Amino acid sequence: MTEKSQLKEKHRGEIEQLRNGYQKEIDKAIRMAEKADRQSKEKDSVIDKLNLHIDLLDRKANPQRYSLSSGAELIHHFIPNYNNPSLHIWTQVGNEKYDSIKYVDCLNPMWKILPKMKLPSMS
Repeated sequence: MTEKSQLKEKHRGEIEQLRNGYQKEIDKAIRMAEKADRQSKEKDSVIDKLNLHIDLLDRKANPQRYSLSSGAELIHHFIPNYNNPSLHIWTQVGNEKYDSIKYVDCLNPMWKILPKMKLPSMS
């Protein structure tokens, strides 16, 4: 009986050592996962800041996209016929899209000047 109890104690000790070793590995893995999560959140916040900065620079570089006083975003514009001009504008506010056509006064002197203007050569 004593030999059997000694073996049981020996095995309990070995099992306890293994359990402690595994627990240390588990704790180490948890710490590494928490560290990776913190780093991920830091990187996400940097990415968000950079995206805001990109949006700001885009607004400065392309003010024509953001100049609508209603807060709408200009999606597309189209002038189908320069001889009898009308301006077709698509805008979006939130998820709603709006489509409007503006007929331009043909007697406007600007429309007479536009065909005569020469664009600088690209070469």
